[in-house]
Amino acid sequence: MSEYAVVSPLGRRTSRKKPRAARPETLDAVTIGLLSNHMFDPAFTFGVIEQAIRERFPGVKFVAFERFGDVYGAHEAEVIRDLPEKLARYGCDLVISGNAG
Repeated sequence: MSEYAVVSPLGRRTSRKKPRAARPETLDAVTIGLLSNHMFDPAFTFGVIEQAIRERFPGVKFVAFERFGDVYGAHEAEVIRDLPEKLARYGCDLVISGNAG
């Protein structure tokens, strides 16, 4: 009689889920960092997004995507490595990433 070992294709869990950060009750007085991969005309798409949010929450502030660099491409590793420091420096409470496509 043969014996077979069975391996799950799902693999083992290597980390536990972390609790989500608390969400703000309003976007008034919140600073939002805009992250771009420069694929979907970010100047246009973020302009439309900013305008729509400002209409509802006039006290919101934005940090332009140009301040962070391209999160996808030749320098993505450095951009992502430096992201926590830049988000803190610019006082970002939230980010918008993946704005089109």
